Amino acid sequence: MNPENGENITFNVNEEEKNASSETVALNEETRKAIVEQTEPIFLFNLPRRQFILVTLLLCSNLLFQMATVCMYPFFAEFAIGRGITRTSVGFFYGTYSAIGVVGSIIVGKCIPIFGVKQLTCLGFISTGICSLGLALSNQVETSNQFFWATFAFRSITSIGNSIVATCIFTIIANEFADKTSSILGFSEAFSGAGNTLGPLLGGIMFDLYGYEAPYLFTGIPIILAATICYVFLKVSKNKPEKVDEQTNNFGYWEIITTKYMPFMFFNIFFDAMAFSFNIPILEKACESFGISTSLVGFLFMSNALAYSFFAPTLGTLLEKYKMTNALMIFGNGALCFSYAIIGPMPFMGFERNYYTVCFAMIIQGLAGAAIFVPSFKHAMTIAVIENNFPDNTKTTGLISSVISGIFCLGVKIKKLAAWSSSQKQRMERTLIIFSFISFISLAVLEVYFAMRFVAAINSDLDLINVSINYYVWVIDFVTFIDVPVFLISNSSMRANFLVFYKMMDKNKIHVSVTNMASKSNILTNSRVNKNKSFK
Repeated sequence: MNPENGENITFNVNEEEKNASSETVALNEETRKAIVEQTEPIFLFNLPRRQFILVTLLLCSNLLFQMATVCMYPFFAEFAIGRGITRTSVGFFYGTYSAIGVVGSIIVGKCIPIFGVKQLTCLGFISTGICSLGLALSNQVETSNQFFWATFAFRSITSIGNSIVATCIFTIIANEFADKTSSILGFSEAFSGAGNTLGPLLGGIMFDLYGYEAPYLFTGIPIILAATICYVFLKVSKNKPEKVDEQTNNFGYWEIITTKYMPFMFFNIFFDAMAFSFNIPILEKACESFGISTSLVGFLFMSNALAYSFFAPTLGTLLEKYKMTNALMIFGNGALCFSYAIIGPMPFMGFERNYYTVCFAMIIQGLAGAAIFVPSFKHAMTIAVIENNFPDNTKTTGLISSVISGIFCLGVKIKKLAAWSSSQKQRMERTLIIFSFISFISLAVLEVYFAMRFVAAINSDLDLINVSINYYVWVIDFVTFIDVPVFLISNSSMRANFLVFYKMMDKNKIHVSVTNMASKSNILTNSRVNKNKSFK
């Protein structure tokens, strides 16, 4: 053999090994970057310029819209009664807002695929801003009857505009920030809670200083200016949606609502919307026995919204990093039940209701609301798109976001009616017990839902290969659900599958979260990494 040829052959083999190893390193580097991009917390200032402006617009719009909705609460009732409006009419004025929001959300979900997100969002901004200015001018009408119907008309259009923007914000976040949906939603909900807190405060101050028109001008003019910014920077669905196969796009509300596992999510959102902060409208009466000052009562009102504003972005960021949807939703429902047990209080707790226990319970409710509502939309999208093969387009996101918004408004409407009806002490105590039971039902519905998913994942031979459950989520689910041990004892086939499943988890072979159980991208990444290891 020629040594030179041998040297050349050796050189070629080494060169091929170097190329193969470099490709493996490059692939591993790409995989590592992808994982880091998916799991690192979101920092708004690191976003590209257009996305940063878009996120800022969405956050400010949530702040302004909530302020425009609640800025009238400190003064409108007494002002309207001074204009000759009855208390029944004032209650009707407040009560119809959420009902109109339900209808508006359903209509918007159907209109998003037709007109596009951009056009509808701008329409929502403009209509809400103009109606806020109209409410400022409603004081100029002479008769009490004209004043009532003018304010009612403007308030109704404001409700529709608010439902348009709320539904479109869900769709924009899902389309523009698909890999960081929970984080952006968390920040969005934080600004919504801030608007809920600042709205009555600033509205009351501006009414005292400058009169009836000032609060509406303060919120209406910035909303109209935001419509211009929205038109310039919002690129989502600028044109009409792309045409897709009629067979894959032939679905509506009924198909979304009746999708496997989806009713559990919607029922859970509905029950939580009813139970969340139900006691806020009756807090003032409940605090009469405490003998506290007005400022302490005001802090009690603010504690819930402040806790929600703080925990929503925090939990959204943690949700993106650790994929803890199951644990977060179970924790939120459990915390909501615990807060009502403190407000009661339950007999076994050994203390009486006082200011500090109620304040602590309101903070727990804010934490519970953030833990429930932040992961709900993304989890519903996972069920529809990944698990049930709905098209990942504007129509799907629009329908799901409109159903969630409508169900939430319906729950809020029932909650307000129940709160207003419980004016007497005995009736208030009875209503509090009922809503405590509703929060427990919500936890039970969520428990049955996750138990069904857990049992399906264990009993499915195909899912055993591709699906695992994060260890902390698995522990919480298994300890929480009484159903699973019963099934394990009674079903031998399930016991065998469970042992195989546990061994796969113990060997650390699969790393896909149960919330992304059919995610093709994660499964493909894991398979590529395993192939590279086998070649080595």
